[in-house]
Amino acid sequence: MHPEWRDLDFFYVQNLGVLDLDSLETSHPISVEVNDPNEINAIFDAISYDKGSSMMNAFLTQKTFNQGVANYLSRFKYDSAEQNDLWEELTKQAYVDQTLDRSLNVADIMNNWTLQMGFK
Repeated sequence: MHPEWRDLDFFYVQNLGVLDLDSLETSHPISVEVNDPNEINAIFDAISYDKGSSMMNAFLTQKTFNQGVANYLSRFKYDSAEQNDLWEELTKQAYVDQTLDRSLNVADIMNNWTLQMGFK
């Protein structure tokens, strides 16, 4: 509502600590297989939310991200989806908005960030 407040700048600074957490041996990838409903609560923590959300804004604009998510939700509103479906919609929107070079795709970038623990 107030872009002059630059709240995303504060978001990044506040979430830098997640990289310390992610460097520990007790860390986990953001995207993991769940075999039992009881496992769900264990994986939704700072690493899942803060690490995952901070990477997207590093290379997609807010406009591209918002429209890509809207496209994804519209496409799968009555269907099931998986992680790669989101990456596909974000990639398509990034090409439309020209915020991502056509030699790249969101899956290549995000899979390095979400499928392994730690950061590189």
